[in-house]
Amino acid sequence: MSQLEFKVACYGAGYFSQFHFDAWQRIDGAVLVGIANRSIDKIPEIGVAKFADVDALLAETKPDILDIITPPVTHLDTIKRALDFGVKAIICQKPFCENKA
Repeated sequence: MSQLEFKVACYGAGYFSQFHFDAWQRIDGAVLVGIANRSIDKIPEIGVAKFADVDALLAETKPDILDIITPPVTHLDTIKRALDFGVKAIICQKPFCENKA
């Protein structure tokens, strides 16, 4: 039986993101294809493509999964953009938005 592979992209490179990057690299079948962050210099050197914005990340890597590791104020817009790019699975651990409106 062949191993199922899926492409994962991460948006955010703050302190907690290092735990996400490490976890994705240890999961069988997960291929970390890129990381985006407004400050591209904050993205660690771990052998994946770096992007300054999430649109470029999504357009160029075409991930199966987007892992959002950014502050809550960015979540709703990022989720909508990922859906527009056809991302099938989105991981967002914090609130999707700051209020009901």
